[in-house]
Amino acid sequence: MPGARRDREPARSAAAPAAPAGTGEPSPAARGYAMPAEWDPHEATWLAWPHNVRDWPGRFGPIPWVYADVVKKLAPGETVRLLVRDAAEAR
Repeated sequence: MPGARRDREPARSAAAPAAPAGTGEPSPAARGYAMPAEWDPHEATWLAWPHNVRDWPGRFGPIPWVYADVVKKLAPGETVRLLVRDAAEAR
């Protein structure tokens, strides 16, 4: 699952910072978190439902349809979770 703590020892890089700037806390990587590959086992795929027309200047019209098609393709084989702004967008 993306962002999930791994059971195995996390890969560490000498270039990875030990802590986020100024916090004094260990970085997520130092605490054992990793961003897995998309083909790694996971519990669900998360998508944020498109809402910002500025992300697709002059081309937003078909974007919700394209996202819906992506969900339709993924859903038969795995759980898809959508982040939405409100109940109207959820419908």
